[in-house]
Formats: sequence, C-alpha cells, structure tokens
Amino acid sequence: MLGLSSLVAMFEAIFVLGLFVALVLAGGRSTPVKSPTIRLSDLADLPCPWCMAATSEHDTQCASCGQAFGIAKQRSTRSTSNPSDW
Repeated sequence: MLGLSSLVAMFEAIFVLGLFVALVLAGGRSTPVKSPTIRLSDLADLPCPWCMAATSEHDTQCASCGQAFGIAKQRSTRSTSNPSDW
C-alpha cells in the first residue's frame, strides 16, 4: 500500500499537470494583444519645448523663438576660458 507522502506527491503532480494543460488550452483560445506601434515619422518632427513651434530633426535652434537645441545649446551657454584667468 502507498504511504501518505506518496499519495500527496501524486496528487500534487496531477494537480500541477492539470493546471499546465488548462493554461495551454486557454492560451490557444485567447485573442492576441496588439501592441502600440510608433513610427519613426511620428518622432522626427518635435515641437520646440519653449514655444511649441514646429521644428525639424536637424534644426540647431528654433526658427520661431531662437532657443538653441542640443549641442548648440551647450556651446552657447558654456563659458570660454581666458588665459588671463589662469
């Protein structure tokens, strides 16, 4: 005769196997989730963060308000060292 621990182990194995079969069968009937897609053209032309005017990807400053973008902004706000300051 089987011991109690053997019966418990068999019950757990059957239970886990049943859950696995249920998940596999349920997965076949579920509808696929459509993930949102982002096109590169959606991100290519972003508005100016200061005045919200239209800009293009290669602009270094806003044509409307004149604010500098990216590296051009870093260059315009960076102080230049003067040899007399040493």
